[in-house]
Amino acid sequence: MSNSLGPMETVSLADRAYQRLRDAVREGTLRPGETITERDLTARLGVSPTPVCEALRQLVHEKVVERVGARALRIADHPPAARSEVVEAEVRLSALMARLAARNATGAQLVELVELLDRADGLVAKLERELAGRSRRRQSRP
Repeated sequence: MSNSLGPMETVSLADRAYQRLRDAVREGTLRPGETITERDLTARLGVSPTPVCEALRQLVHEKVVERVGARALRIADHPPAARSEVVEAEVRLSALMARLAARNATGAQLVELVELLDRADGLVAKLERELAGRSRRRQSRP
């Protein structure tokens, strides 16, 4: 019998709120310069104020969000060059994390990953064909 029980997933509501807000900024759901409030984000995320407050504290620390009043915050509007550098750093860190995770993956996990990548490639190819078809149809219209 093994002594190891394996790692436990320990993601708090604050961690999940942080990730959702960070993703919303990255994806443009929350836009640079947009004013936000803890109350609005609490309602939008469907959680209590504490996790949102903790998530925002971290985002302020990272300069993703700026405090503009006692209860108001704003999504930071950094120059395009700075945003580009951040994206590049995130891509490099993601690649490093994937490499490190792959070192510890089991054979079954690697097989599953290859299958997922194959499915993703198939979906991308299908999307490209559909977009090309739409483009050809638009060009052939009078």
